[in-house]
Amino acid sequence: MIINLPDDKTAVIRDPRRLTERQSEALEDVQFELMQLPMIQKIMKEKGSKGFEDIQDADPAAQVTEIGIEGFKLIRKLRRVSVLTYIKSWDYSDTVDLETLLDVPAESVRVMFDQIGNVIRAVGGPSLNVEVDPSPDSPTQHSGD
Repeated sequence: MIINLPDDKTAVIRDPRRLTERQSEALEDVQFELMQLPMIQKIMKEKGSKGFEDIQDADPAAQVTEIGIEGFKLIRKLRRVSVLTYIKSWDYSDTVDLETLLDVPAESVRVMFDQIGNVIRAVGGPSLNVEVDPSPDSPTQHSGD
């Protein structure tokens, strides 16, 4: 799916149902890092995945207030890993890589992240939201593998 970006560039989102294990692993690792934070666990317990979506959509100052600087940095990491995982190609360079991503306008990165979420909801695929049970007895608890 081709998406138009605010800086008159385009990007192509890969089919989320076709992610490789290697691609999925990076996303899962960031999500589980987030789930280890007590503030994220509290939000998920009180508001579920909607609360986490609200945090993702909040401005940076609100994110830091809600989940602290560590949580903010992990949300930023999730956004970057998501873009690097799901964007198949873009007009910024021949390859989709972190060095190029760091020079892409922030608004375009946010648009890519939001559009990736829309595509995932439309066709299925790994969620960008942390939707796991953080309790030690949960079968979805990350084992650190």
